[in-house]
Amino acid sequence: MVEWWTFVHAPDAGYIGTVKECTEELARLAALSKYSKPGERAVLAKRRQLRRPESMHIYEDDDFEVRPE
Repeated sequence: MVEWWTFVHAPDAGYIGTVKECTEELARLAALSKYSKPGERAVLAKRRQLRRPESMHIYEDDDFEVRPE
């Protein structure tokens, strides 16, 4: 198992946590399973409903990546 750092490419996010998996594909799936939330970041930000810890998730309109530690 490899520990993968999860990053969301959004102004209010960045590093959001880690997952442990054998491959990058499985790590991406694990990150979605662990950190995904319904809704779009842009819409929540407009309504000012997006503050930490809410920004520490992967939303439907987010681009994210996992990197090995």
